[in-house]
Amino acid sequence: MKVFILDHGSAKEFVPDKPTLAIRIYDSPAICDKAPPGNSENCPLQPSKNWINIFGYLFDDFDLTRYPAEYVKEKLSEWESKFVIMDRSLAEKIISDFSGYCDIEQVMIHCTWGWARSPATILGLQKIFGLNIEWAKGRTQRVIEARKLAGSKGNSHVYRLLTETKLNSS
Repeated sequence: MKVFILDHGSAKEFVPDKPTLAIRIYDSPAICDKAPPGNSENCPLQPSKNWINIFGYLFDDFDLTRYPAEYVKEKLSEWESKFVIMDRSLAEKIISDFSGYCDIEQVMIHCTWGWARSPATILGLQKIFGLNIEWAKGRTQRVIEARKLAGSKGNSHVYRLLTETKLNSS
C-alpha cells in the first residue's frame, strides 16, 4: 500500500493516479478560525474517478499524553467544551471504516499540517492491520523520517487510542 501523508493545502490539490482511499481529518470550528482556512468537510478534494471512498473525521490536534493524568482529569471537561478530542468511539469508527480497505493500493491521508494527527492515524492503522506500507517520496518520506528521528508517531493520544482500542476489542 502506497501512502501519502499530506497537509490540507496539498490534499486539496492531490489527484490520485490509481484507485485511492482518502482519509480526511478536519478541525473543529474552535480551531478552524485559527488554522489555514478550509480544513473542513466543506472544502472538496479534486474530482477524480480514482477516489474509491472518502472518509472524513473531525477531531482536533489535542494530545492528552502531554499532560500528567491528574491535570487531564481536572481539565478534560473544560477542554471538551472547546475542542473535539479523539475518543474511543471515534477510534472504533476509524478502525471499522478502514477495515474493508486493507488491500487498497493507495491511501491519501491529511490533517491541517500533515504532521501529527495524520501520521498517528496511519501508523496506528499500520500496527492494527499489519499493513505493508510504501511511503510516498518527498513530503511523506520526510514526515516519517522526522517522526522516527524524534521517536514519535505524531499525536501520541491518537496513536495510543487507536492501537489500544483495537487491541482491547479483539
